[in-house]
This record gives sequence, C-alpha cells and structure tokens, in this order.
Amino acid sequence: MGALRVYGMSKLENPLLADRASAVRVSVAMITMMVLVLISSSTFGAPQSLSAKADSGRVFDQAVKLFDLAEYQKALVLFNKLNLVDGGSAVYYYRGVCLYEVGDYSKSLIALAAVDSADSLYPLACFYRGKIMDALGDPAQAVKYLRVAVTRDSTYGPARLEFINVLLKLREFEEAKKFVAERSDAMEVIALCKGLITIRKYDAAYPLLAKLLAVDSTNAIVNLMLADAYFQTGKYSLAIERYSFILQTFGPSPFVIKRLALCYGGTKEKANLEIAITLMSRYLILSADTASEDIENIGLWYYDLGRYDSAENYFEKAVKLDTLDPQAWLNLGLALMQLGQPRGAIRAMRTAYSLSKSTVSFSLSVLKGMAAAELRIKDYDEAIRTYRRVFEIDPGCEEALYGLALAYDQSQHPKEARYWYQRFIVNDSGHNPSLANYARRRLKELSTKR
Repeated sequence: MGALRVYGMSKLENPLLADRASAVRVSVAMITMMVLVLISSSTFGAPQSLSAKADSGRVFDQAVKLFDLAEYQKALVLFNKLNLVDGGSAVYYYRGVCLYEVGDYSKSLIALAAVDSADSLYPLACFYRGKIMDALGDPAQAVKYLRVAVTRDSTYGPARLEFINVLLKLREFEEAKKFVAERSDAMEVIALCKGLITIRKYDAAYPLLAKLLAVDSTNAIVNLMLADAYFQTGKYSLAIERYSFILQTFGPSPFVIKRLALCYGGTKEKANLEIAITLMSRYLILSADTASEDIENIGLWYYDLGRYDSAENYFEKAVKLDTLDPQAWLNLGLALMQLGQPRGAIRAMRTAYSLSKSTVSFSLSVLKGMAAAELRIKDYDEAIRTYRRVFEIDPGCEEALYGLALAYDQSQHPKEARYWYQRFIVNDSGHNPSLANYARRRLKELSTKR
C-alpha cells in the first residue's frame, strides 16, 4: 500500500509522466483511504482490533456477574472502563444502578439519564431515577419518573409498589386506589394499606384489609396490619380478637403478646388489667426485654387496681433501669403517696420535676403532686410555695386554687384562706361537687370570724 501511494504521488507531481485519467484514479483512492482513517479515529479513538472488542465483551460480562452478586463497587470499576460502543445503553444503566447502590445519587442520575428512551432498559432507569428523587425528598419529581416506568412496563412489581408509595406521600389517594384496582394484586393492596395506615387513613384501610382476609384469612401480614390499625385507633376489643387469632394460628410471638397486653390494659377494665399484667410478664420472659417502659406499664396496671405496694415495686424497678425517666419518678411518687409515705413521694417528685422542666404540662402534674404531698405532711410553707408555682403557670388551675385555700386555712391564715376559697368557687367547673361544697362552707365559717 505504501509503494502504491508513493508511486501515485510521484505521477501527480510530474504530469508529464502520466495522463489525466491515471491522476484522477490515484486521487480518488487516496481520498477514500483518508476518509476511512478519519471515521475510524473519530468513532473509536483508534482503530480497534477484533481482540480488543472481544476484551470489552469479557469485561462487560464480568461486570454483570459482579453486579448480579451485589458486588456493586467492584462492578462499577469495570463498567467505568467501558463506553457506549462497548455495550450501548446497558453500560449506562448498570453504571447508574451501581452508583445508586453505593450511595452516589448525583452521578447515578447522570448515568441513568444517558439511557436511550428507546431502549428496553429505559423503564428500569426511570424506576431508579424515581427512587433517587424520593430518597432526596422530592416525591413530586419522583412520581414523574415512576409514572413513565409503570406506563412503559406495567408488569414490573417493584416499580408499581414504589409508585404507590410515592402517590401516598403526595396525598394522591384516589389515584393510588385506582392504580391498585387495575390489577388487585395482594402485595399492591398491602402496600396501599401500609401507606394509608402510616398517614392515619385508617377508615380507608379497613375495608381493603377486610377484602384481603376474605380471600385468605390466614395471611399473617394482613392480620397483623389490621390488628395494629385497631390498636392505634383505640379499638381494643377488635384488636384483642385479631391478635388472639394471630397467636392461635401462628404460635407465640413476643411482639404480638406485648401488643395484646397493651390492648387489655387499654380497656381499663379490672378483669382485663389482670390479664394485661400476666401477658406483659410473659412478654418480658420471652423477649428478655429490660425496657423501663414495659416494667412501668405493669406498675400502672397495679396502680389502677389499687395494689399500690406492687405498683411501687415495679416503679422502683423502672427508675433503676432508667434514672432519667421523669414519668417513672412521678409514678413512684404517686404510689408512695397512696402508701402513706409522703416524704418519699416528695423526693421522687422533686427528681421528676428536675428532669421535666422542658415540658410544661408534665411539670404541672409533678408540682401538683409535690404540693399535695407537702400538704399531707403539714409543711404548709412549702405547699404554698409549690401551689403558687402551679398558679403562676396555670392561673385557672382549680387544684392550685383549692390547695392554696386549704394550706392557708390549715396554717391559720383566715384572710388568705377566704381569698383563695373565693377564687376557687368562682373558677369551679363542677367536676368535684364535694370540694366546692366544702369551700363554700369554710368560706361562710371564716367570714363570720374577725
């Protein structure tokens, strides 16, 4: 080829040695060769041999194998060595998914956006773009990609489930329900119900779950979802029925036993409180759980049953497990008050107050408990100070008004006692007639004294 090119050039340089036809033939041949070289260089960077193409194919296959094994970081290294010519849109798709799996969302979006819209992988690329936008807190953009994904491929389950979840985040309930109704797939109905329950749309979830159970009454997931929905809405009788069915059908589960205990306790019925204590005690044995909240619940149920010694025992355990729990300290103080130990109650309540100053309503409860205990031990000055703190926070608190009147009355300060009895009577809501009657009687008696 080189000798021909030189020979041709020499004839062109000396027209006397060749005719016009010979020159034209040589010129066309040279131009054709140059164009082929340019096309080859611009497309591939350099002429690619058959062995190089085979190597790219092997790299792609090895990268896909690593991808299938969830070795995304290793697969990404190999996919980054390839370009569009090596694997078409597949390279960008796999590269984008690998970047998604390793948490590099921005680069993943760029790679996935390069997938050709005519390619069969395009719906999957849209699915991942939707997942990324949802993870980045932009469900409005996510739903656009996901809508394309489910429109282009209506059979891909993960995309359909993600689309349902994002629709629910956007409060597009009707569209979500209509979309699920197209196929009535059990998993999609379950996903819809989970979303509805998460956003507290219980009334919309109940009939859907009931339909699922009509088809398969032993579906564990559906039974548990329905039981949890009943529990969350305070429908304890229905929840008890459903949780009991789960235990009978699927065997003991610590989680279900605990929920069942809370349901029985939530009814506040004495017979059910005994069952709640038994179930929660069983839960603690099965789970080896040491959460102070569960111990405290048993204490509360004993307190509601009037068994204050047992309640105090469990509240003591609770504060030992969590010394920073103000509610447990308050409960301990209340139990000690019922057991006739006001000094111990004051210590517990002061601890509760020191831990709860950031919560106004709880602080009020603690202060009222402390004041009542101080009044019980006839520490009138402290009781007055504590009740005044309650009054400063909540000027309309009837308990504080009555407590101040009583403290001043019992400490022989009739003028102040009359003033606070009068304030209490004016603010009386009628919830405790016996206190109101006593306040009126004492106000009349004190008014006759000089």
